[in-house]
Amino acid sequence: MMKIRPAVISDAQTLTDLGRTTFAETFSKDNRKEDMDLYLSENFNYEKQLGEIKDPNRFIEIAWINDQPAGFLHLLKGEPDPAVLGPKPLELSRIYADARWHGKGVGTALMDRCLQIAGEEGHQTLWLGVWEKNPRAIAFYKKYGFEAVGQHNFRLGTDDQVDIIMARRL
Repeated sequence: MMKIRPAVISDAQTLTDLGRTTFAETFSKDNRKEDMDLYLSENFNYEKQLGEIKDPNRFIEIAWINDQPAGFLHLLKGEPDPAVLGPKPLELSRIYADARWHGKGVGTALMDRCLQIAGEEGHQTLWLGVWEKNPRAIAFYKKYGFEAVGQHNFRLGTDDQVDIIMARRL
C-alpha cells in the first residue's frame, strides 16, 4: 500500500539517497560520469536536502510503499521562468519514482498529489523544466495536460543542456 506524506527533518538522508538514486537511474546513461558526480554532490547532499525540507517556500513529499521510499515530489514557490505566463504559478521542481516502482502508479500518485497541493495553495498554473532528451518524462507530462511554452539552459555538472519549459493551467 502506498502512502504519500510531507518530508520532515528526519527524512533528509532518505531524500538524499532517494534523490541520488532516482536522478542517476534517469540520467547516468546519457551523461558523463564526472558531470553526474558533480551534479549529485551539489544537489543531493544531506545539508541541501535538510535546507530544502526546512524552506517554507517548498513542498516536499515522499511516497512510501511497505515502509520503503518509492519516489518523491518537490514543489517550489518562487519566480517562474519567463516563458510561464499563466497566473499564480508554482514550479514542479522534481518528481521522481525509484525504477523498481516504475509502472506501478507511483508517478501517477505523485503527480495527482502535486495537482492537489497546487490547488489547495491557490495556484492556477503548474510549470516545470524537463530535459529535451527525456521522452518518457515529456510524454508523462503531456498526459497530464502540460504543454511546451519555452526552454532554458540547465547545467549538469559542466555540461550545458536544454530543458523544455512546460506548463498547464489548474
